[in-house]
Amino acid sequence: MEKLGKFGKAIILFVLLVIIVACSTTVAFRVYDRDTGEEIPEYNIYIDGKVLRPGETIVLSTAAWEEFRARVQANGYTVEERNLEKKIYVGRLLVGIFLFWPELGWCYGPKEEQIFYIIRNKE
Repeated sequence: MEKLGKFGKAIILFVLLVIIVACSTTVAFRVYDRDTGEEIPEYNIYIDGKVLRPGETIVLSTAAWEEFRARVQANGYTVEERNLEKKIYVGRLLVGIFLFWPELGWCYGPKEEQIFYIIRNKE
């Protein structure tokens, strides 16, 4: 480590910081009426022990083994519950393949935008 100098140590610290920060992503939600395609203005999303309102986001792990389940409720609509859609994070995949293999565990996580189509209650 002594031969690296200040610049080399700074590079290593920067790479480690990027790897640590890359373990999560911010997820936003949009909810639409399945029949009309219109966005629903008022709803609650229950995920990971938290309640989200329209426009709110949540930070979730991108660990490949994590599964997040969300429940959407809106007045006048049926309750929709499902696992969040996931995607491969190409940058993290490349870092895992070429630089730091443990990063491969965090290259498959929830998409940044989750879209729900819910059905109006028939009353």
